[in-house]
Amino acid sequence: MERKTFKYFVSVDWEKGKQGFFSGINNEKFAFSCPPEFGGPEGFMSPEEIFVASIATCVMATFINVCSRNKIGIASYNSKAEGVMEHIEGNYRITKIFLRPQIVIKDRSQKEECERILEDAHQTCPVGKSVVSQVILEPELSVSEV
Repeated sequence: MERKTFKYFVSVDWEKGKQGFFSGINNEKFAFSCPPEFGGPEGFMSPEEIFVASIATCVMATFINVCSRNKIGIASYNSKAEGVMEHIEGNYRITKIFLRPQIVIKDRSQKEECERILEDAHQTCPVGKSVVSQVILEPELSVSEV
């Protein structure tokens, strides 16, 4: 398989105070701010939350993509994610990210393969592999009763 290089672009614009907007290639704007614990206002996504979301969404996208290729029937995928920020050697950094997906599959006979695919997605998600934070997967997998 030919190895390719991909590029991803975002635009970040300051609005006022500690608030701004970012957008991707489709120009849809998302508001963000410093988190309240660092003096930002309530009610906005923070860069820290966006960082945690980037890991959670990458694992989900990787998992769903591989399941689709392998014809694994997914009834639902919902995930909660938690990032832990610690003060280490004079700086704050996110040291751990807990991913807690709740996945419902359609066919009991595919449960083991689904578990394997989920672990592979966890290990190979490109965004997750690009960070130094420890990413911990804590899944809950069940079968729909159709």
